Amino acid sequence: MSTPVLHLPGALLGAFVGVFMLKRGLVDCENWDIFAVWADRAGEDAPETQAATVSAEELAERNRARNQAALEHVRQQIISRNPQGALALDDKMRHVTRLAVASSGVEALDWSVA
Repeated sequence: MSTPVLHLPGALLGAFVGVFMLKRGLVDCENWDIFAVWADRAGEDAPETQAATVSAEELAERNRARNQAALEHVRQQIISRNPQGALALDDKMRHVTRLAVASSGVEALDWSVA
């Protein structure tokens, strides 16, 4: 067999993998792929996924619920005379809250105040 004939299966396999990854959303061509061009959607913004459309109010409500549960857990640790556990949870929640706020752009919630 000649070299061009051996390249053909590789090209077909590569095309199959590329189409598979594109259709599964594993790669983003920003609607400049051949399928978008054929459908006259070239360059248009892709519709946002539901996970990306969580509003600031929904995110704040989730944070409030999580923070309220954590505060209750700290109170239970204090009631059961486990100040080390309460302090460790307090430190953890402050760290988690800072990370969540940094990634969401929502103003910080003071979780330690009920």
